Formats: sequence, C-alpha cells, structure tokens
Amino acid sequence: MKFIIGKTSIATQQNDKEVVMKKSIEMTSMLSCAALIAALFMPGLALAQNPAAIAVRTDGEADVVIEGPNNSLLYYHATPGSKWDVDTIAGDGTTFSAPAIAVRKADPAGEADVVAEGPNNSLLYYHAKPGSKWDVDTISGDGTTFSAPAIAVRSADPAGEADVVAEGPNNSLLYYHATPGSKWDVATVAGDGTTFSAAAIAVRSVDPTGEADVVAEGPNNSLLYYHAKPGKPFVADTIAGDGTTFSTPVIAVRKADPAGEADVVAYGPDDNSLLYYHATPASKWDVDTIAKF
Repeated sequence: MKFIIGKTSIATQQNDKEVVMKKSIEMTSMLSCAALIAALFMPGLALAQNPAAIAVRTDGEADVVIEGPNNSLLYYHATPGSKWDVDTIAGDGTTFSAPAIAVRKADPAGEADVVAEGPNNSLLYYHAKPGSKWDVDTISGDGTTFSAPAIAVRSADPAGEADVVAEGPNNSLLYYHATPGSKWDVATVAGDGTTFSAAAIAVRSVDPTGEADVVAEGPNNSLLYYHAKPGKPFVADTIAGDGTTFSTPVIAVRKADPAGEADVVAYGPDDNSLLYYHATPASKWDVDTIAKF
C-alpha cells in the first residue's frame, strides 16, 4: 500500500510493520544540479523537490530536465563554456515526478526523449529534435503510474526503440516499449506486491546484446534484478535480501573491464550506508560499501 502526501510517499510493505518514508527518488536532501542551475541563473523560479536527470550529447551539450514550479516540466541545455538556456517542455499541472531523459544517437539522431508521471498517475512521453517544439504522447493513461519512470533508447534489437519502466498499480512493475511512430506496448515485469521504489533500466550492448536489465527495491527492503532479451519474459533474481535496501537503485552495464558486468548502487542499512553491487552474467552478486554517512 502506498499513500502520497505532497511529494513524500509512505510505502508499507506487506509482511512487516515498518513504515518507510521516502522522497520521490529518495535521498533528495541535497539539491540537484539542475535545481542549483535554476537558483543561480533564474532566481525567480521555485526549486523543485524532485531530483533532476541529465544526458550529455556527443557534441558535449548537457541536457537537463527537472520538475518546475506548479508541476511544470523544464529543460535546460548548454554547450561547454556557454550559458544555460531554458525551455518549458510542459506547463503547469502536467508533471508529478522526477523526469528521465535519453538523447538518441539515431532514429532520429539528436532527438531528446523525456518521460515523467503525468496527471492522475498517467505516464507521459515528450520528444523533440534540436530547435523543434516538444511533442507529447501518452504512454499509459490514468491510474497506471506510481513512481518516477526511467528510460533507455536502444541502438539495436530493435534500433531506436524506447524502453520505459515504472512502478504500476498495487506495487507492480511495468515495462513499456515502442519504436518511433509505433504504439506503446506494455508488459508486466513483476506483479502485485513486488515493487516499492522507482525502477532503473539499462539495455545491454554486449553479453547478451539487447537484453534489458531492470532493478528496483523489492518487498521487505530487498533489492531485485530483472532481465529479459527482446520478446522474452523477464527473469527475476535477488541481488540482496530483506533489510538491505532503502532507496531507488540505479544501474549501468559495462562495455569493458569487464564486458557485460552490471553495476548497481543503492542506499543501504547500517549508519546510512551506500552500497555497490556488481556481477557478470550468471555470476553471483558481490557487494562493497562505498560510504557511510
């Protein structure tokens, strides 16, 4: 069960009495980079509570998205050494989570893809080529989305496909995917009572190519990992068991050193620790403590 009070969610997990207080993406006591940008260069703007997301283009331009005042959606961009420009992607009353962003290398090259939770727990997708206006599509309608979404754009299998994950109704985990110009398909990664945070996604370029890797906080503050090749169902593994995970995790997959290794970080127990998990395909997960706060 999850109650939303302002921007704070209270997630009560099924088989214990613990109540975990979280922000939308967790650990938001520190201001995000984009909030600082807004404060420094546009002091009239109120700072959002939700964190920002960033993508860096091949030409060096940094693209930053963040929830703005009155639940709007803002986009900042700058090349190295230049001032930050700001655009409104979507106006008041449109955005109710931290957004996520990916910049395409192809299909079409340079297009920025942004996803965020919309009004009435919907899921919205915005896309624009440089210098063009933002177009908006509804990935999923009212009552479907209960976390900040995450997005990855494939370079293959199939090229140009956007993959989006978000927490769904009843603490489920949903996966949406579409190639440019096509309708959004949806699959259930994990059913009711499995997901207690926003999810993160990475799409592999190696070991095996095209596999989608998804991580999320599971029941009883566990850490769960799901993976699937295109067209196949998701397989679930436990990275870390009960009482280990107290935030939304993030994931990256290495192209080398070693190729195919998945790296996952999340907020852990024991004096506010930050934990790092890593594994190559079919190997056990190793864990290291990055820091204690």
